[in-house]
Amino acid sequence: LHDGVKAYRYRSLPIPKSGGWYLAFPTVGELKKVFIEEKVDIVHILLPMSGAIVAIKAARALGIKIVAHSHSQPENLFMDMPKIIQPTLHNLWNKYLTWIYSKAESVIYPSEMARSLLHNLSPGGQPSTVISNGINLDEFKKKDIGDFCTRFNIPEKSLKLLFVGRLFPEKSVHTLIEAMPEIIKIQKDTHLMLAGSGFLRPKLEKLALKLGVASHVTFLGFVSEDDKILAYNACDIFLLPSLAELEGMAVLEAMACGKPIIISDTEMSASRYFVDGNGFLFKTSDHLSLSREILKLATNPELRKSMGEASLKKIKDYDINKSVSLLEEVYYSALGNNKKVQEYILNNEISYRKNKFNSERLTLVFIHGVSGSSSAWLPYEKIFENKYNLLVYDMRGHGLSKKFLNYSDYEVRNFAKDLEQLVSHLQISKFILISNSFACLIALEYLKSHRDTVVGNIFTSPEIYLAESPQAKIMRPALSIFASILKLLPFNPTPRGRVDYQKYIGSTDWDIDRNWADIRNTLMHSHFYTLRQSLNLGMEYALDKINVPTLIIHGEKDTMVSPQNALKMSESVKNSEIVIIPNVDHNTAHNAVSQMSSAIEAFIQKNKAKF
Repeated sequence: LHDGVKAYRYRSLPIPKSGGWYLAFPTVGELKKVFIEEKVDIVHILLPMSGAIVAIKAARALGIKIVAHSHSQPENLFMDMPKIIQPTLHNLWNKYLTWIYSKAESVIYPSEMARSLLHNLSPGGQPSTVISNGINLDEFKKKDIGDFCTRFNIPEKSLKLLFVGRLFPEKSVHTLIEAMPEIIKIQKDTHLMLAGSGFLRPKLEKLALKLGVASHVTFLGFVSEDDKILAYNACDIFLLPSLAELEGMAVLEAMACGKPIIISDTEMSASRYFVDGNGFLFKTSDHLSLSREILKLATNPELRKSMGEASLKKIKDYDINKSVSLLEEVYYSALGNNKKVQEYILNNEISYRKNKFNSERLTLVFIHGVSGSSSAWLPYEKIFENKYNLLVYDMRGHGLSKKFLNYSDYEVRNFAKDLEQLVSHLQISKFILISNSFACLIALEYLKSHRDTVVGNIFTSPEIYLAESPQAKIMRPALSIFASILKLLPFNPTPRGRVDYQKYIGSTDWDIDRNWADIRNTLMHSHFYTLRQSLNLGMEYALDKINVPTLIIHGEKDTMVSPQNALKMSESVKNSEIVIIPNVDHNTAHNAVSQMSSAIEAFIQKNKAKF
């Protein structure tokens, strides 16, 4: 814990010439575990480094919303590189930022200038918001400096200039030192304080010696937060010669302490827009222009005072509390699709989603198939969330639900018990049960003991009569052998997330990428144990016991379960109707959303009086 904030640290490598920065290298699995345990709703990408790439992959696997923040521009990274290769590096970095931003639901910029520079890197046209990083005005304010000057050996009666920031090329700190000879010609008691660390410090110290101003320059080094606030209060003028700034927090901090400011007038710096009756701009990298602007303030105490007061008035627009409120709005907006359907977990085992139940509305309960997850039903949630109560959940061993080790844990009766617990926990007295593929067996098992709660059945791509099929007779022995082998393999109980089926729309029954994504997210044990169960039970004996309205939906091109099975099933189930969707295979749930949702709605309306 750091100041009440939980921080997770991972293996890392130092970045050369970064002043103590490190690149962290967590794994996708490690971050997914954290996101699940902490019940994360939003992943906020601040710096687009190695950890961000992994966090994006983990968030997308779990269906977590992503917000990206623009805190990086090429000039921050490549200023020290040979100029001949800088355009290429800038282009590559911007392409990388384009990839980062494309994964986000929303993008945040710290300034309008940052948005104008970088918004064209958002290919998806995501909503964007300008939010200042904000200043805590309870901390950064005018205060007595105590023994600050004594501790850092600063002449107390001198006119004090201050720079705060990294001693890096893009900060152009050498311009400040080069301006000092011109300043002390007129204002001899001027002293420059440089607060910050960086690999350029030795070079800058040599420059001060070379120009004969070393006695007028103090390198404060990296200072504590308290000493930084005292440094702002100790100075008479704050200076920022940076060549690139997406906002410029040091400028805002100086303004909060009531100081006049002098800023480089470069098109790549948003800090120049803070100058508004509270300071001056100078020509970028021009030490003579800088010295002239400094002397205007150095020789006029009244002007320094009035401009400092102007800074105090202007800084109220950058109160961190305003930034927090705006940030919360972005978060809730990013969660817009999920605001009505919220995530829960029952007994630390079954992960489920539901909207706010209304006793006047009909309830729909959705169950997905083998190795899938509740993410298969996301399009249906958006279609039905305003009209019906919705319950969608991950079967045991799937999605974000608990993974079990033993084969017996995946018996159909245990899947049915999970449904029973959910219905009981949520006090659902009656509902329409919508099941897909293997889940149709769960529905039939549940119906054996709970016919009174199910007022309607919708079977999609049902795995009925599969147990006696020729392929089942071939696969059962092979799966039995493989199940024995699985007992000897390592078992990782950590949920791996949910597949984004929007990426696989149009995929075929035997699409390698989609099937592997399913297996990878479900884990070998859960996948093959469940698959083996689907080949053991046909549940045909229960069909003629169904006495409520039933809809059977099947794809015409299903190569896993023949459409003839669905037709045979409809003959056994009383009061049933069947919809065969043309040119669709076994994956009706995500390959035929429009046709399936229309069929479901038509079925409900037709039988409304019976529900």
